[in-house]
Amino acid sequence: MPARHPHNTLGWYRFGERLLGLLPRRLSYAVGRGFGARDVLLRTAQRRIVEANVRALRPDLDARKRRALARRTIWNYCDVLCDTFYLLRVDPGRVEEHILRYEGLERFLALEPGKRGVIVATAHLGAWEVGGIAFARRGYPLAVVSAVDEDEAIEGFRIETRKRLGVETIKIGTDALSAVRAVDWLRRGGLLALLVDRALGGPAIETTFLGRRSRVPSGYASLALAAGAPILPSFVLREGAGKYRVVFEEPIRPPENAREGRAAAVEDLVRRTLEVAERYLRKHPDQYFSPSPILGEAGAGRAGALRTAPA
Repeated sequence: MPARHPHNTLGWYRFGERLLGLLPRRLSYAVGRGFGARDVLLRTAQRRIVEANVRALRPDLDARKRRALARRTIWNYCDVLCDTFYLLRVDPGRVEEHILRYEGLERFLALEPGKRGVIVATAHLGAWEVGGIAFARRGYPLAVVSAVDEDEAIEGFRIETRKRLGVETIKIGTDALSAVRAVDWLRRGGLLALLVDRALGGPAIETTFLGRRSRVPSGYASLALAAGAPILPSFVLREGAGKYRVVFEEPIRPPENAREGRAAAVEDLVRRTLEVAERYLRKHPDQYFSPSPILGEAGAGRAGALRTAPA
């Protein structure tokens, strides 16, 4: 069983929600980084995972530069968590103050979200949770696909937090009806947000990712085929203290009729989606923070999965 990060507790989340979200921004960052200092100063399990991911994303760097990049990644993640706790509390109208710009917004709007289902595909990159807050504050029907946390208290906290924002939760692999609920949500015009970079539960296939054969999620491709919904690669990138840039890439549309070659169609949709994700991951490695090695145990040496931070 993977270890649980010491900050992945209900007490930590409550602390973040009730204190970090209320403190002045600079003080909030200082407190948040204080908690993250353990992973920066010591070669903890989480630090080893970050270093393994840095090695996968930037194999061209020498050891010293990789260590520096790993430290920067942890600091970035601490700041993003503080921003997330803050944005959960602010007046809905003020959320947009923290979005510097939307790039490719016309691509998103052309899909007629709210009338037609859209699969929003992202990664453990930048501020994926902030993106969910921004969508919800704009009034779009949004559901998040997530793995089930073994800690029932934390699972309840996450679901309740999303409910306050008007965001639904569809759990991966809980029962045979989870896929049915997801397809129904899409057919009713909802947005379905999910992470595509790591197979943390649910259907997966093996494909080439970051130059290595790796198991990656594939359920979203099957949902796209079943619901006829486009896959929209989207990323929320940190541009500075409390400031974010939302990017919408070209939508990836499923073939209209894939009954004869459904497996090949799934593999093609996954490959095309990961090609976009890989481009952003390599460009912004200091904003990639995953609870497990991106290439899995085989690609990351001794760094095994660690149950950590919100997903």
